[in-house]
Amino acid sequence: RGQGWGMDGYTGASALKVFHVGASLLAFSGVAVTDQVDEQGRRGIRRAEIDLFPVSQYTARLSQRLWRLPAQARIAAERHMTRAWWNVLLDRLIPRPGVARQVILTCPFTSPARWQMVEAIVLMVALSRGIQMIEGWSAAPSLTTLALDYHEESQIVAVPQQALGRIRGVSPIHIQ
Repeated sequence: RGQGWGMDGYTGASALKVFHVGASLLAFSGVAVTDQVDEQGRRGIRRAEIDLFPVSQYTARLSQRLWRLPAQARIAAERHMTRAWWNVLLDRLIPRPGVARQVILTCPFTSPARWQMVEAIVLMVALSRGIQMIEGWSAAPSLTTLALDYHEESQIVAVPQQALGRIRGVSPIHIQ
């Protein structure tokens, strides 16, 4: 059913969601926002394809997805991920009492093509050795490359700035 994805030009956008299904299995869910309408007239029904694979294939699968993105999206992501940006990210990952272990990345959503750069950043973060070495983070963190809400979402989640609204108690990492 539609959940607001038909608004604000999300039609045509795609996302990847990777999450654990048991101790040794991961779900790799590719989602695309369609222009279909549900029975209540809500636009933006999503089409999802889910593939299950062993945790041991995490790095290979994410790397493959990253290299399938357009070169300009990968290059823009690499340019954005400066040492200062990584310092902010790694600071957010340090375990602190009472603070959720979630990385929320945000950027204005202008088009599905522009969001591919954000997806590249999410994949690069998930694949980085630095994040995997921080206490409490696994070698296969869950991730969502495009979500309208960060609540009950993956460890690493990218949310359009427009969808965040006024949030309190959470400090997303902004992508320009």
